[in-house]
Amino acid sequence: MTSLDFATQKLVLADYLNQWSTPQTSGAWDSWSYHQCGISDTPHLTSNGIWTSLASIYYPLIGPYDASDDAVVEYHIRLAQASGIDAFVVDWDGITGFYDFPHINANFREMLRLAELHGFGVAIDYDAMRYYVGHTGPGVSLIPDRKLALQQVHDDLAYAIKQFGPSPSYLKFRGVPVIFVFGAGGGALTRAEWGSIITKLSNEGVNAYYVDMQGQVEKLYPYFNGYFPWMGAGVENIPSDSVSFIDDWVRQLQRYSNIRWGLGVWAGFDNSAVNAWCAKDSSGKYWIQRLDRQNGLVYNQTWMAALKNKPSFVFIVTWNDWNEATIIEPSVQFGYRYLEATAFYSAKFKNEKPSYAGIPVPYALYNATLAVRQAQTDGRIVGLDAANQTLQQAEQAFQSEQYSDATTLAKQAIMLAHQTTTSTTSSSNSYTLSMPQPPVSSTHFDATYAVVAVVVVVLVAASVIALARKRETEKK
Repeated sequence: MTSLDFATQKLVLADYLNQWSTPQTSGAWDSWSYHQCGISDTPHLTSNGIWTSLASIYYPLIGPYDASDDAVVEYHIRLAQASGIDAFVVDWDGITGFYDFPHINANFREMLRLAELHGFGVAIDYDAMRYYVGHTGPGVSLIPDRKLALQQVHDDLAYAIKQFGPSPSYLKFRGVPVIFVFGAGGGALTRAEWGSIITKLSNEGVNAYYVDMQGQVEKLYPYFNGYFPWMGAGVENIPSDSVSFIDDWVRQLQRYSNIRWGLGVWAGFDNSAVNAWCAKDSSGKYWIQRLDRQNGLVYNQTWMAALKNKPSFVFIVTWNDWNEATIIEPSVQFGYRYLEATAFYSAKFKNEKPSYAGIPVPYALYNATLAVRQAQTDGRIVGLDAANQTLQQAEQAFQSEQYSDATTLAKQAIMLAHQTTTSTTSSSNSYTLSMPQPPVSSTHFDATYAVVAVVVVVLVAASVIALARKRETEKK
């Protein structure tokens, strides 16, 4: 594939977390379980096949998964492609041995390989520097010597640029890799320290285009040339506050020239499953924050606010942060609702015609992959070649956007996999794939968009009238 061009193309990006692990694949739980701040959750499987006690208020459509599993990553990539998302920006924490950082790095390298196979884009979201210097909280500085901490930031970035940048799937700005940084202007490192690191890398011939994910232009320019604001913190149950937050940032970003700025969109927020990561408010209570989804209204309004302001790119917050409940990935609670909305709005953003037909197909392909894998694991080799070939045909049909054929072939692959036998046994097993359908049809969604647009206009008009009345009262 030809690398996506961040300099000229209208791109829809989504934040992706890849630290998720399960005992079945990686030997232990990571992120699905939580044992801090008064919470002690370890997932366990119930008799009906449902995992309970997850560190999330929502439940993935495919259940808790391991991000090192190729089948999971391909499922996510296909879903994103079918929904109009151009690239995942993956949380990445450098090359040290702290915490689960090596696991995250290994998972990103594998995702990069799979992205190349599928013609999909990826980039990193780097924020390890906050942990190195203790900016995430008192007593958690991983590298107390600041000089060594800054050198590690340099080494992390040099590694990423050299190792990931050459991939045709890695996001580029006029040929150089794009590095997203979370919290770059948040105080962990000063502007001068960032300038020193980036200048040193450039002098070494290691160049990149840096994007701050919190819109802190005044603290980072000109070392960072790309900006967008992460979702608004502190808004609770008021979708209109999200719109105001976006509009306010646009006014700030437009003051600067020679930058490429984008806008975030989000569906909601709830950090109660992890007790706010132990953060407490002034009263000593856990700083639980919630932004209610209001049946999709928040996602619709943030997308509409973004489209109105004509950003260079749109950033979805997030694809799969299950801990903070910002997910748009298919879930038991919402099905494909948010992916259909993404397909609709991303097409509007790119001036294309929206398509929804491919969105349910990756689920069928994922189940077919698991069925074939299980047959191989069980040693059921008789008939396995036919199941494998049918699965490959289903995958090729998906890539060719022949979605009906892809679904039919995936179902056939599942049935063939369940009918496989060992060399000494026979089986008459049959299997029927029960695939969830999108809760909102494309026609219904277009109508929903129109209704929401009217609601927004009414809300804005009401705000204007209220403001005018207030000013008139003040004059009196």
